[in-house]
Amino acid sequence: MYSELTTKRIQAFNLQKGMFVSKLDMPWSATAFPIQGFLIETNEQIDQLTSMCQHVFIDLRLSKHIPYEHNIKLDIVSKPTCNNLATRINEQRKKQIKANSRIEKFRFTNYEIVSSFSREIGPAKAVYDEAAITLSDIIKRRAEINKGDMQALKAVSVKMVRSALNNPDALNWVAKINSSYKSLFQYALSTTITGVIFARHLGLEQRKIEFLTLSLLLRTIGLSKLKKSELVKYSPDNISDNYKRHLFMTLNKVATFKSLPSSVYNTLENHCENADGSGFPGKKSGHKIPMLSQIVRLVVYYDELVNPLVAARAISASKAISKVNAKVGCYFEAGLVEKFVQAVGIYPTGSFVELSDSSIGMVMEQNPAKRLRTNLAILKNAQGVNLDEPIIVDLADKKFENLVIKQSVPSTLLTPEQIVSCKTLFQPKKKRFSFLRRK
Repeated sequence: MYSELTTKRIQAFNLQKGMFVSKLDMPWSATAFPIQGFLIETNEQIDQLTSMCQHVFIDLRLSKHIPYEHNIKLDIVSKPTCNNLATRINEQRKKQIKANSRIEKFRFTNYEIVSSFSREIGPAKAVYDEAAITLSDIIKRRAEINKGDMQALKAVSVKMVRSALNNPDALNWVAKINSSYKSLFQYALSTTITGVIFARHLGLEQRKIEFLTLSLLLRTIGLSKLKKSELVKYSPDNISDNYKRHLFMTLNKVATFKSLPSSVYNTLENHCENADGSGFPGKKSGHKIPMLSQIVRLVVYYDELVNPLVAARAISASKAISKVNAKVGCYFEAGLVEKFVQAVGIYPTGSFVELSDSSIGMVMEQNPAKRLRTNLAILKNAQGVNLDEPIIVDLADKKFENLVIKQSVPSTLLTPEQIVSCKTLFQPKKKRFSFLRRK
């Protein structure tokens, strides 16, 4: 039946189990997939592909399942010289190059990791605790923020940025193990730190990253004034009019601080706008939305999926990336999403994964050279038994060469107590980090 046409192009969101992927719309080297192609066997593989690719190419001969009967569009690509296909690809590339070019204009430098994970974990914890105390105190007072509060938030913003520039994994790890018990200040800090790490990856000037950090912290002012029922009903894809009030309550309050940098106010004012003009309050679109506002919009959307106030709604990191990718051209610009995926990685620090032996762990530290060979804290063993104390596993170590990450999983598979137990890994007297890679 497919003797003449053996390779076909398919939109990534139409992938199904049993299809053999022979080519991507991006370099294989940028993924963790085998360069020779592979058979889709799990939903996790589909989630990863949809998070990274717009379309892929499937080999009909090697596929076990071809959904030609399910109205799924398959574009014939057996002749790569096809003018129509070449035109479409060129148009997509031009749009991507243009978007990336605009983003790169904001790059100030390429930040290097200057402190190891083990060395930075202490300072990161101290900064997080200071930010948590400051923000929780403001929230308790229903965001009746004063001049002293603003100075405290500015100071802690600088410290958070400094720690993230030293080593982004350390601060991110601290945030994620502290966000298992859902409270507004923990939720806000998790989102803020995701934003800091993304801005670091973009190479923004340190001062701008500090403005972004302060903007994300100040966003909590309006949220704290909403009723709890309004907060728990929030959906990133269906924002109610009541929830939208948080933006205006935040702006009204921060406008009273004349010393606040104008870029912080502008970031807050525009962070609910969408790339296609469907956002609020100004219905702005594309490049009319300030870059820092676009970053806030993206990280708020992503973190709400993986770290929502209602813990039961949490989804895996890979599924969240897939949902973010699905909003390209609608909520977000393609170039920004591409950079975001690069920043957080396939398995972000603080996310949860299932290993090939069925154990469950939390990603501690990224390994850029080997995306699937990272440091983990095992919280549930292969038999499904919850561990009293986490066990650290460095997948880059040869003794774990047969152990690989199988898939990303949501935090709901673990109890808050299990996640918080990772705090014991911060005990310096146990020298738990002595085996970690020195950077």
